[in-house]
Amino acid sequence: MVHVGKEGVTDSLVDSARQALSTRELIKIRVLETAPHSPRETAEHIVAEIEDAVVVQTVGYTAVIFRRHPDKPVIELPP
Repeated sequence: MVHVGKEGVTDSLVDSARQALSTRELIKIRVLETAPHSPRETAEHIVAEIEDAVVVQTVGYTAVIFRRHPDKPVIELPP
């Protein structure tokens, strides 16, 4: 899980999310109340920086991001 605080989306946060997505296909992004943007906006900022990542959903202050693993995909999506 990646936490977003009052600094918002930073380069180091995007790097952490990218690294987490390199080992697993789904990650949760927890957006604290002090963050400058809503959870949906924050998740959209993050996926804009990460190739092939998409926002799956946002519930409350948590967003779920998906990126298919290039070598060993675990989650199979229907065509």
